[in-house]
Amino acid sequence: MGVPVTAELLLTQFLELQDVATRAHIRTLADHTPCTWTRPQLEAYTADTEEAERRYRTEILEKRVPVLTLLERFPAVELPPADFLDMMGPIRPRFYSISSSPLADPRHVRLTVGLVESPALSGEGEHRGLCSQYLGRLEPGDVLYGYVRVPSPTFAPPADPTTPLVLIGPGTGIAPLRGFLEERARQHAGGTEVGMSQVFVGCRHPEHDWFYREEMQTWEESGIARVHTAFSALPDHPARFVQNAIAAAADTVWDALDNGAYLFVCGDGRRMAPAVREALAAIHRAHTGSDDAAAQEWLARLEADGRYQQDVFA
Repeated sequence: MGVPVTAELLLTQFLELQDVATRAHIRTLADHTPCTWTRPQLEAYTADTEEAERRYRTEILEKRVPVLTLLERFPAVELPPADFLDMMGPIRPRFYSISSSPLADPRHVRLTVGLVESPALSGEGEHRGLCSQYLGRLEPGDVLYGYVRVPSPTFAPPADPTTPLVLIGPGTGIAPLRGFLEERARQHAGGTEVGMSQVFVGCRHPEHDWFYREEMQTWEESGIARVHTAFSALPDHPARFVQNAIAAAADTVWDALDNGAYLFVCGDGRRMAPAVREALAAIHRAHTGSDDAAAQEWLARLEADGRYQQDVFA
């Protein structure tokens, strides 16, 4: 730090305390206990065996167990504060997509933040998102420090407002896509011709967590967007996930892309984005009679041309 600070300030404002404990961390904990019961418990995660690797993966890595939790589980570990600080990296910045258009207000930036709060995967206590909880505690008038970063590669709509769009953003993935739609709405209101946007949104239940629902309906009524929905907790709805909604609107999606549409995907990169890609490949196969290799080549061309862009997170 270079200057004296309180322990509270150091631990709450500067250190990343929720990162998963690595095997090297666990070895350090084992080196700092004289307890003949505790040491074997920790070494069972770090031994050079397949069983130790499996145990670490299933009990520590997959359950997102941090060093602090291990210190609570094993109170016989006598870890010096300096060694603990060496384990903890500095807090990393959290990046959020801007979900508004400067055409609406160049001095006002809107963010769409999902508050992370749930039982910890470790089974001990609750997991609270570091940045989302911080943002949730802010009051009007509080000062927030941050900066605007231009993504590389860029994630932005084409300069020509008449270009049609296919926007896929379940949950908070709608954030940047809402900015695209707000910009198109402002252009349309000013007399500029804008292309149709096919918007695929998803959530658990339309009455609980459909973000920007009224705006979406307004933009659909104005004729600049067509909204396709997926609700995972609504039994009678035809689409549980956005990939199901894409498959149901296969002809519409194909016509849009065949007419030069740009496609944007934002949100979960582990399950949603690959499922969307497969749904698009299936649409290509169905409309061309081609095999999967040709469908993947088509998607690769869209990506190379900047017409298939993703902003996804793990």
